[in-house]
Amino acid sequence: MSWDVFIMRYPVEVEDPSNIPSDGEPSSLGTHRQVREVLTMLLPGITFAPDGWIDYDGPGISFNAQVDDDDEPSTCLALFIYGAGPAAARIALTIAEALNARAFATGVADFLTPDNVESAADGWLSYRDRVLEE
Repeated sequence: MSWDVFIMRYPVEVEDPSNIPSDGEPSSLGTHRQVREVLTMLLPGITFAPDGWIDYDGPGISFNAQVDDDDEPSTCLALFIYGAGPAAARIALTIAEALNARAFATGVADFLTPDNVESAADGWLSYRDRVLEE
């Protein structure tokens, strides 16, 4: 079961994710190639498959995502994270900051911030454990 974190340029004035306008159009994170360049810079050892899938295995985190190798605009980077402890939350936040974006963490339904990465990761792990027990 993955922890899904969505990185987008959510409106900065929105503090509560439930207040994101449903008709809003997020601005671009850059082209798919530019997003790949940022990921390559941040995450040594990241691999890119020809079909656009990305795999990363690092200390405390592994994730996959899909980013094509083209110059089309990218408005969302969805990280499917495994090993979702505090290290995973910090890496997701670092990626978001490098893309001048924000990270929305499912399971806790909140934006990741430097102040909540530990509690968000703990909340996700509690949620996951509860769901897997059912």
